[in-house]
Amino acid sequence: MNTLQHSFKAKLRINGMFLMACLCGVISWVSWPSSIEWWGFGFVSIIMGLNTVVLTIKAIGEIIALHSRDKSIAALMAQGVEVKADDLAHSDDLKSKGMIDDQS
Repeated sequence: MNTLQHSFKAKLRINGMFLMACLCGVISWVSWPSSIEWWGFGFVSIIMGLNTVVLTIKAIGEIIALHSRDKSIAALMAQGVEVKADDLAHSDDLKSKGMIDDQS
């Protein structure tokens, strides 16, 4: 997986937050009382409306966090060169540098 690709779980979490915010908004709008005798539904409506705002802010925060993560990873990837393999040191090279003794 590419480091700049987001997991399915992150996308599902953000879309789930937006879906729940929409559902809470609809419940808030539908449950608003039309007369004073149903005043108890006003509390439900207010709580659902606040939940709509909180979930929307959380979802936007997740999007901003993922975007800033992408920007920082892209900046780190742009700094260096691509990784390449190095040659292994042979025993002749180690002997010539005095790192090992020739015991044979």
